[in-house]
Amino acid sequence: MLKTQRKKANANLFAGYQDLFRCPLCSSEMKLVDLKSLICNNNHCYDLAKQGYVNMLSHALKTKYNRQMFASRRIICRNGLFDPMINKIKDLITAGATPRGEQLKILDAGCGEGSHLAMILEKITQNYTKQTKSEYSAARIWVDAIINPLDTRKWISAGIEAANHSPITDKFNLGIIQV
Repeated sequence: MLKTQRKKANANLFAGYQDLFRCPLCSSEMKLVDLKSLICNNNHCYDLAKQGYVNMLSHALKTKYNRQMFASRRIICRNGLFDPMINKIKDLITAGATPRGEQLKILDAGCGEGSHLAMILEKITQNYTKQTKSEYSAARIWVDAIINPLDTRKWISAGIEAANHSPITDKFNLGIIQV
């Protein structure tokens, strides 16, 4: 992806979530202007960096971070130092997740280069994948029966027969079917 396309994609991402941002100086709402700056109602301005982030500090900070420090941090992350924190945050997010159809918004602000959020997202995805497997739902008694594949035709016929003799109620909204 060309640099300008990437920058525009990042800016569009900010545009979709500008309601999450508040000015750190006056706490007013912020709007994305010209796909390049977040500006609050009092005209405090924060430019989007070409790397896809926005620095909302009121002044520059001298930091000791360098490539070697980031490399060391990645080694620490890979070896599980932050796993208890990541699992706890994953549990809190999962417990507070919105009903289906609504989008859960998470703002990763002041958390480094995003590696923790990436690990949290990976854990949530793994958990979701595990829970949507038929073995998991059967173990949680989310299914009415586990049938022998040789009896499939009999069970489907019985279901159709029961449906044919049921009164039609409200419109049926199809969800997830596990076969």
